[in-house]
Amino acid sequence: MIRIVLIVLLVAGAWEGWSQPGAEHSAVRALEKQKWGKSRMILEKTLRKDSTRSGILYGLSRYFFSPANPDYHIDSAHLYISRSLAMYALTRLPARKKLLRIPLDSMTLLRFRARIDSAAFLRARQANSEPAYNYFIEHFPHATQADTARQLRNEAAWSTAVQAKSPAALSLFLEKYPDSKRADEARELYEELQFRISTNDQRLHSFESFLADFPASPYRPLVEMQILEIATADGSLEKFRRFIRNYPEGKAAKRARDILYYLVQETENAGQSFEFNTDSIRHVQGLNESYLVPFQTDGKFGFMDASGREIIGAVSPTLYEDYRCGNIREDVIVHGENLIARDGTIIFQGPITELNDLGHGFIGIDAGGCFRVMHKTGFSVGEDCLQDAMVMDGRFVAIRINGQWEIYALTGRLLSSGWDEIKTVNRFIALRRNDEWFLASAARIGLIADRQPLDFDRGFDEVRGWPNDLIWVRREKSEAVLNPDLQPAIPFDEHELQPEIVGVRSRSAEGISLYGPSFKQSGYFEHVRINSYWACVKTEEGWWIFDPFSGTTVSSGFDSISFVGIFAAGHRGDSVRVFFDKSTYRDFKSVSLDYIPGKDSVAFLQVDDKGRKSVYDHTAVRLFDGYYDRIQYAGSSYFIVGRKEKKGLVDAAGKQVLPFSYSAIGELEGNRIPLLRNMKFGVYDVVRKKEIAPAFDKNIVPYNTGLLIGFSRGKCGIVDLNNRVRIPFQYDAFRYWNDTSALVRQGAIWQILDLNANRVLVDDIKDYRIIRESDHEVVAIIRRGNEYGVLSNVNGVVIPASYTDIVNIGSSAKPLYFTEKHVKEASLFVIIYYDDRGKSIRHQAFESDDYDLIYCPKNN
Repeated sequence: MIRIVLIVLLVAGAWEGWSQPGAEHSAVRALEKQKWGKSRMILEKTLRKDSTRSGILYGLSRYFFSPANPDYHIDSAHLYISRSLAMYALTRLPARKKLLRIPLDSMTLLRFRARIDSAAFLRARQANSEPAYNYFIEHFPHATQADTARQLRNEAAWSTAVQAKSPAALSLFLEKYPDSKRADEARELYEELQFRISTNDQRLHSFESFLADFPASPYRPLVEMQILEIATADGSLEKFRRFIRNYPEGKAAKRARDILYYLVQETENAGQSFEFNTDSIRHVQGLNESYLVPFQTDGKFGFMDASGREIIGAVSPTLYEDYRCGNIREDVIVHGENLIARDGTIIFQGPITELNDLGHGFIGIDAGGCFRVMHKTGFSVGEDCLQDAMVMDGRFVAIRINGQWEIYALTGRLLSSGWDEIKTVNRFIALRRNDEWFLASAARIGLIADRQPLDFDRGFDEVRGWPNDLIWVRREKSEAVLNPDLQPAIPFDEHELQPEIVGVRSRSAEGISLYGPSFKQSGYFEHVRINSYWACVKTEEGWWIFDPFSGTTVSSGFDSISFVGIFAAGHRGDSVRVFFDKSTYRDFKSVSLDYIPGKDSVAFLQVDDKGRKSVYDHTAVRLFDGYYDRIQYAGSSYFIVGRKEKKGLVDAAGKQVLPFSYSAIGELEGNRIPLLRNMKFGVYDVVRKKEIAPAFDKNIVPYNTGLLIGFSRGKCGIVDLNNRVRIPFQYDAFRYWNDTSALVRQGAIWQILDLNANRVLVDDIKDYRIIRESDHEVVAIIRRGNEYGVLSNVNGVVIPASYTDIVNIGSSAKPLYFTEKHVKEASLFVIIYYDDRGKSIRHQAFESDDYDLIYCPKNN
């Protein structure tokens, strides 16, 4: 079509205004008759005589621009019209007047050149290629279509570069045409292709190499997130740390810090300073250090800390029921229909039915019957409407949906799916599909993110975690034990394996064998007996003590072996050899053995030789002996010895400390040993070496280091360590308050009594609740009459007893008191919040309905 338009254009203007006598006229006649050879001969012959004749040059241009001419050639026509214009510019005025007879002037030449330019432009358009347009632009510089040609040239070059799908082609395009309107688009596509080609395999190395080669790429945030998800897919804390060090800025770094922060709280020392603290994390840490309590204002609920500072504004018309009694430790809060962090960041929007803390920074949200999993910083894991979820060993999030389990990395990246069951077995993840169990380490599962498939050999029918990071597995009738590298420590065989303290017991058709810590199999035995300290085996030659570490027996055969607590006794006839350890033993004859348990891993052996009892310590040293009915360890190297229904006390050397005159002697409690004689109670002080003779109705209870609570004739009083009465026996109950005063009860009334002056300090206490009890302070909410107050054993009156009710809505360590004064006449409740030192931090007045919404019904 373009060709037809070109021909019509040329024919329409081919002979416009040209008739000239002489050579020009002859050439014209020949061209009109399409005698192409004759016209060319005339023109060229004349041109050889005078190459400056503008008319002849114009005629040659006409010759080459005649569409019917076999020699039709736009470039030649353009060459001659350009020369004609140049010669015309040099032609003097008289000669120009002669040319007017043709007629020929500069406008005629320019118009004709414009027609040639148009034809050249149409030719370039027909080719529609970068070279064609460049040729036109270079060789037809005066064409009015030059700017259009440049634009079309750029579009053609852009199309070629796009079709090449090559960063090099786009780079060349930008180098050649930096001002093209496609330049920005080209740069974007260049960056995209560069990114996609460089990271086509989606492997960690490719992403890391891409950033090393193109650190300023606009795809850097996306690549960093990919690196984070792949590099940390096994949930390793150290890999999160390494990522943050390598890529400390950006969205991916923030997510890495957020995840690591919560992991550190549960897997390491939560109290230590977080090594990658930012201002936002420090802010959240500060907010999380204190509990929150609710408050109400203008019908809306908010939360404040222990000092009364508003942390979360009062914007919700409802209060989550579990929050009414304060002491809110959660770092995410249900606030109306939003789940928010303590800094006010909205994590989830929607009505929340139930909130479950899954641990390690993840929460399960039941919203309108649809369960989902989110991180406490706001990103989701998996789809909505899940069936179940759990965090596995702080490394993965497992989600059950449509009856199948999926494994996600902590960043939220899906790693594996389609499992019937998932569980943690020691340090490994056990996965079941089609009744087969497979085991994979966290590192192996993490490699899925790096495009390394989770391929398994044959699975197991059953898997079970054993001590020392061992794993028991079964295939049909064969059992094996795998070591922490999932290699067989005990190979598959038709044997029954059982974990023991000293190794593994194997039972098969050949007999019973033992595997020690090195998994070297022993020989076969008829019987095996094992306790926490010893392994004994029986062969045809008798019973032996067996060393599982060496796999050998360490004693000659006995008729039998018995365990006496931590000791082993080998019997042969009426002789017995007692082993205190594998190389230390004592031989006895015709004796009976008994075990005397102690405290703090202390134990003793009692040897009874015809009524004379000897006591040996665990190193085989004989401590003492004597004729006793029974020996019992009291603690601190004291022994309770019995003789003829009476009890006495001896030390570790057998020296008599207390005579055989007691009905019972108790074990050491602090510095005192309880005593009972004739249904009366006393104590022996092992530090002061003094006895308070049994004279009390109940066991004597220490009040402090220097005073004791004694009971006599149904009442209690205070005696000192010299058995002198300090407070008469006239009270029904004593409770520690401080070293100089006590809480005492007479009938239904409690008092605080000065122990030095025997003087009542606070009277008429109807009831009390201890809300804080530590080595430093005891704090109680008391009721005097119908009014409540708060007392401290250190600071005295914290809040005067003048309130209708007081509830601690803080913690025991740092109370925060919700106090109420009820004005019945006005149906008004005046609420004052006090901090732990009794300072008023907030006060309000509520009508009955509003008060019921904020009141905590628990007495804590």
